[in-house]
Amino acid sequence: MITSRFILVCTLLCAALAAPSAAAAPTPETIALHPCVIVGEAGAEAENLAATCATVVAKRDVELTSSTAVREFLAKEPEQSCAGQAEPEQCLTRLARSTQAARALLITLAPFARTPFVRALIVERMGTATSKELPVKRKRGESTAAYVRRSVEELLAQVDLNPVEIAPLVAEDPKPEPPPAPTVTPAASAPVAAVTPPAPAGPPRSWRTPTGIGGVVAGAFALGASGLFLHQANQALDSLDALHGDRGYQLPDLAEATQLRERADSRQRLSLASGIVGAGLLAGGGYLLWSDRHSARSARTGKPVVLLGPTSASVLVRFP
Repeated sequence: MITSRFILVCTLLCAALAAPSAAAAPTPETIALHPCVIVGEAGAEAENLAATCATVVAKRDVELTSSTAVREFLAKEPEQSCAGQAEPEQCLTRLARSTQAARALLITLAPFARTPFVRALIVERMGTATSKELPVKRKRGESTAAYVRRSVEELLAQVDLNPVEIAPLVAEDPKPEPPPAPTVTPAASAPVAAVTPPAPAGPPRSWRTPTGIGGVVAGAFALGASGLFLHQANQALDSLDALHGDRGYQLPDLAEATQLRERADSRQRLSLASGIVGAGLLAGGGYLLWSDRHSARSARTGKPVVLLGPTSASVLVRFP
């Protein structure tokens, strides 16, 4: 009996782990990241600063399209960029459609201007454009790479890269009430003689003890799985930090950095779900064990009954 209930509890645990993960971790819509534009800089230094900008975007909870597909599209555009065109919104719309992305993102930074700023231009694949410009002052002694990293982080904190569309609620048609059941008057039956039931042989065997043991074992298993998922998430974050290094991600490393970030996020969510389920199973199993022992102890306690007669009195103790 314990084995069958343990298998049932493990099956319910697997279903509980899969449901929160699927509900709490929706797949984000893909974004085509246009190479960041650094105003007032060119050559290798501009490429390094653009890579630093892309690294900050890759650390966010977004899914980027392949940089190879973006470069193939821009190779066919004038000056191989959407930034210098008269209507960059149309160019970004074509970029999103060409890469099968939900939207395209272009970040422009002006660290050498009199009033430094950072600007984001987000264009949906249907052509809707959203622009956000943020003035960011440079700190004394701050390097250009550090300024780019800080500016992009402050900008992305105010921009929603994955807007959620809520479908309108449709009221369901009320279901018709079933007709009332016909009333049937039962026929009068002959009186039945009272029969004294036999005394019970003993309290039936309770199901709470084996179920409680199964819950405790399954809870310990879930907590162990939570620790394993947390360890895997930490390993992914360590790999992400090692890949970043001192100079940030390079363009060929963006896809790997995105995969490491997604792996770390998924393992953290699984660890949290496993911990919650494990704690619940441990608490439920412990309560079942305690209640079964308490009820068994109460069942063994006798109940005294005082019997009074015309000429005598006695005490009768009834045991279950």
